Amino acid sequence: MEVVLVLLVVSAVTLASVHAAGRVPSGGGLMRFEEQLKADIQTLQSYTLANRVTGRLVFTSDGTGYIGSGENSEILFRRALPEGVTVSRYGTLRNIEFNPRGSVAAFGTIHFDAPSGTLKLKVHIGKGRVSFER
Repeated sequence: MEVVLVLLVVSAVTLASVHAAGRVPSGGGLMRFEEQLKADIQTLQSYTLANRVTGRLVFTSDGTGYIGSGENSEILFRRALPEGVTVSRYGTLRNIEFNPRGSVAAFGTIHFDAPSGTLKLKVHIGKGRVSFER
């Protein structure tokens, strides 16, 4: 129960900071995308832990967005990728799935093609931590 509470607090703080950063005019659109995607992944993980269900983050077939869903395909959120950013076919993952304990079902990388080059999202084995690499 403590883990769920900690994850919910971390998700809330992350979402609040991402929301505040979104209002600041800057050229960091790709950075905001990274932070938003991380926050969405944390939110989905918290949802699976709190409700003891499976959750999935699936990228659209055209590679221009993603959908976070819970059990029975309940859509939790839907996001478009920033202009010029698409999911590449070269990664080892096409989606991220969390089990009811908050762990990922598979680990690997998701590659994004961006105007500034390739961006890699690494999904680490075990606890479902993610990191970006340029």
